[in-house]
Amino acid sequence: MYQLSIPKPVRRQIDKLPGRYRQQVWKMIGALTTAPRPADAKPLREREGLYRIALDHYRIVYSIEDDILLIEVVKVGRKQGPEFYEEIVSSQ
Repeated sequence: MYQLSIPKPVRRQIDKLPGRYRQQVWKMIGALTTAPRPADAKPLREREGLYRIALDHYRIVYSIEDDILLIEVVKVGRKQGPEFYEEIVSSQ
């Protein structure tokens, strides 16, 4: 079973989501501990080790460390263009 790491800024991003999405996002993130690569997860192009899960217009972006069984949620929010993913690289 994988451990989750959700930094405070990401928790704040989740808390700002509309109610029904917030609940679904928490449920989806929790499910990653037993299935870190669900069928709807897709690897991000040109960003090795990062995956995304879509929920309508929202995205959950996370990384997987298989050797230490850790999943770190990197960003959660509404995708409005490719800038959503570019900001991830600049924030790491």
